[in-house]
Amino acid sequence: MRLKRSRLKTYSTTKRIASKDSEGNTYDSWSDAAAMLSAEIWPASGKAQAEMYGERLPYIRNVRINGKYCIAYDEKGKIHYLVEGTGGPQDAYAVKEGEKYRSPQGTLLTVQNTVDRLPSSLIDLQELDGLFLYTAGGEPDYKIISIRPERFIRIEAEKI
Repeated sequence: MRLKRSRLKTYSTTKRIASKDSEGNTYDSWSDAAAMLSAEIWPASGKAQAEMYGERLPYIRNVRINGKYCIAYDEKGKIHYLVEGTGGPQDAYAVKEGEKYRSPQGTLLTVQNTVDRLPSSLIDLQELDGLFLYTAGGEPDYKIISIRPERFIRIEAEKI
């Protein structure tokens, strides 16, 4: 199954950086590097999402990312989703279970599932990363609150 091309658009994503100020309070800042991915978005709706998010429902968007992906985890046990991005070199290679991979941010990841052919331009996605859905630059307007690995990666994002 493929996604309908007329619904696909290109969006940007950026990594979240947890920072501390001089008083020891934590706040979110965002990486300057943005990666491009192809996806379709639609507003959250339905009984299940209405029960989960309640009054926050108007601020939630569903995002379905087009492309292959593999699941990896780092030394701390956090899950990373390596998704094929748009643009960049498209040299394909196989990813095997248990193989070590260094993400673009420099984190060493262990691959959990085997994928036949992934392009060399992979995007490392995690929960709480930023998405540029309706803005072009500066700070992202949405943050990832849930990632579901189905046939395609499905993300639920909340307005910041």
